[in-house]
Amino acid sequence: MGAGRDGRAAATTVLLRATTAALGLGLLAACAGTSGEDPTASASPEPSATPTTTASPTPEPTVEPSATAVPGDVPTNGPVAITAPTSGATLAGPQVEVTGTGTAFEGTLLWEVVSVETGEVGAQDFTTGGANGEIGPFAFTATVPPGTWTLHVWEPGMGEGDTAEGRRNEATVTFTVS
Repeated sequence: MGAGRDGRAAATTVLLRATTAALGLGLLAACAGTSGEDPTASASPEPSATPTTTASPTPEPTVEPSATAVPGDVPTNGPVAITAPTSGATLAGPQVEVTGTGTAFEGTLLWEVVSVETGEVGAQDFTTGGANGEIGPFAFTATVPPGTWTLHVWEPGMGEGDTAEGRRNEATVTFTVS
């Protein structure tokens, strides 16, 4: 009895492999196109009665820096951009709504708010934006005491730690909380 079972198991295995191979070949044939056309024939272009034209690109408007911008501010640097608050803005605090767009490995962007007067970090955390080249929105609320602050948002480096050298595509804005 044991030999009969082994023989049936072997036959089932062979049948399963043959079926899988046939299905695979069928899928390959379907991908190659089975519309009945000769796959080696090349299509020749038909003459056109009217000439075709291509649209010329529309120039992008140049963004001029605002008169309230703090010298040295860079509102965007690469694929990270801060859309709010704007540089030079005065906001009622202590809650500051931050929005922007960016991309980073696994969507993780780091941020910190640094005092212009003392250089001390007033708040810091992380947010998520787009991932791996896909630019996506980010939003968070920072609790910031009165004063003038610089917000930094960046993609961290891929190595250990989050040192200034590990900041990639950093965007900054400076604003005042009243």
